[in-house]
Amino acid sequence: MTEKHMKNQLAKIADYKQYSFILLSLSAFLSIGLLIPSALVTDWQFPAVITLGILLIAAMTCHRYAMKVEKRLYEEENHK
Repeated sequence: MTEKHMKNQLAKIADYKQYSFILLSLSAFLSIGLLIPSALVTDWQFPAVITLGILLIAAMTCHRYAMKVEKRLYEEENHK
């Protein structure tokens, strides 16, 4: 594996970990907004819960992809 390829993979890992953290923090702010009682039930709460689920799934997907790439990178490095 070339050094350029390795740096590219490490950059991908860092990017996907940052995407995961951003999506997770966005879903945390959204869930805090749902927990603060402003009214009994509003029209935006159900779409917000759906959006919260989508954000959490996207965060887990980004994190899993980063871990998969990192594991593959270290396995290739150790087999040399």
